[in-house]
Amino acid sequence: MSTDLPSRPLPAHLASRALPALLAKLRPLSPSHLSFSHSLRGALHALALTRLHEPLRAAPPHSDVPLKLLLEVSQSGPPEILDLATVVDAALAYPTHPAQLSTLWGRAISHDPTLTDTVRTEILPSLIERLRLSPSAGTIRMVTYSLLTLSRAHEELLALLLSEADFIVPALKDAYAALPQVPRNEEEVRAKEGTILLCKAIQDAMGEIAKEGLLRLMGQSIADDLERLGSGTTDQDFVSALKRSRDEAARSDPRLTPLLNLFPTLSPRLLLSALDHPVFASSTSVAGYDAQAAPLIESILSGGSTLPTELIELREEVDHLSREQGGLAAAVPSTSSVLQDGSVSERVRVNGTATGSAPAASYERRNIFDDETLDFSRLRLGKDESTLPQLGNSIPDHLRDSILRLVETQKEEAEAEARAIAEARGGVYLPQTRDDDGDDLDEGTGDGAPSLRTKGGVDGDDSDAEEETGDKIVERRPSLGQSSVNVDIQTTLELAYIADARVFDRDANTRRSNARKQLREETGMDDGQLEGWRVMLERNPHKGAILARHTLVPSRPAREPSEAA
Repeated sequence: MSTDLPSRPLPAHLASRALPALLAKLRPLSPSHLSFSHSLRGALHALALTRLHEPLRAAPPHSDVPLKLLLEVSQSGPPEILDLATVVDAALAYPTHPAQLSTLWGRAISHDPTLTDTVRTEILPSLIERLRLSPSAGTIRMVTYSLLTLSRAHEELLALLLSEADFIVPALKDAYAALPQVPRNEEEVRAKEGTILLCKAIQDAMGEIAKEGLLRLMGQSIADDLERLGSGTTDQDFVSALKRSRDEAARSDPRLTPLLNLFPTLSPRLLLSALDHPVFASSTSVAGYDAQAAPLIESILSGGSTLPTELIELREEVDHLSREQGGLAAAVPSTSSVLQDGSVSERVRVNGTATGSAPAASYERRNIFDDETLDFSRLRLGKDESTLPQLGNSIPDHLRDSILRLVETQKEEAEAEARAIAEARGGVYLPQTRDDDGDDLDEGTGDGAPSLRTKGGVDGDDSDAEEETGDKIVERRPSLGQSSVNVDIQTTLELAYIADARVFDRDANTRRSNARKQLREETGMDDGQLEGWRVMLERNPHKGAILARHTLVPSRPAREPSEAA
């Protein structure tokens, strides 16, 4: 649901707050929309009020949309869109767009030739009357700002101000006299700045013929300040405050964003003056900020040599910046340059020295080793093998000890692993011994139980080898009372598990079954031990290897765990 804009003018204290909403409402509209002209006028009026009452406030995003739309509509739309209030608001809202304003005012005057007469009879008397009734710093600043922006908007408006100079200048003289000699705050600085700039614009437009009479109308105070500004003898505090005020006002212009990102130390007021210069001013309304700043950026990067002579202050700052950062030296031609305040000055500077020409700067690459003397006795061509280490056949003692320690550590780790596997299988680990040829002399059985070699005969069958040596190998089987499990019992359990693992289930039917009863009799273990053995086997990481050794051994017949006991 859309809301119509109010028909009454927007209050000044609400302009800056309502501006983002007005711009957002205007952007999606097309020129053919019924509420387009109303929304466009509201946005322009809010921008103008913000410029008048809050000159330091940064422009919101898309603040140039109303100007672009107004230029587009004024070219093909109805002429009623360019009424007096709209073009005045445009001049107040966009003081740094002289090319676009000149186009708008030219179209408005061609549609309504009586427009300048209306400015003469209505706007000028209203501004001067306000200046006479309330000569405060804020009123002086707003009135001088309005007159100055109108004079820069179109040449016919400047001619109108010149024709009414005998009416405007005395009012400016009285208002300037009401201000303190030394400004005490930013508002007074801006009031004096606006008055001096307006008088300077009128003086420059009139020329030398009417200069004497104009100076008499301005009064001694304004005339003295203009003369001191031209000669450079003005109070430096006031000049610094004036420049700082202009820099802060110029910094809010969105067109300076790409320039200040690249050159943050350059004066914003000088950059803005360069953008407004005919050489760099963009005559199109659709050009972006980057496109508008591109020619000026290129001129600055080239050392400022292509900057017009009217921008002598900017050329000097670019020259200083390029020399400070070690870039290309600025080459400023020796010409009679006209300063922005009207004075004439002969200036040529190359690396800080006055000269008649600008030679190209020489460049020499240096580093921290430039002052070092080269020792040619240490210089060699090709490979030098004299310093390579000599390799011998003997191994150093410390390296031999390290190798032996490493071998011993690996042996201990292998024995610990074998012992853990044997214990997991329920056997007893017996370390192997080897002869000089590396053959095993004595090793345990496959299940981890050790073999015991004894002297003398023992009951049993003797082989031929046993008769020759008189030795017999007897397997040592630990009893059930010992900590190790009997090998036959371990084998019986493993074969029973392979045949039917359900015989180890933990339930009443299995415990009463004939298979469980037979297993208890063969192993001498109770139900809890049998069931616990299964749990330990299934948790053993070597379970697969333990059961794999019985793959070729015939398994006992499967037993039904559900058989009755």
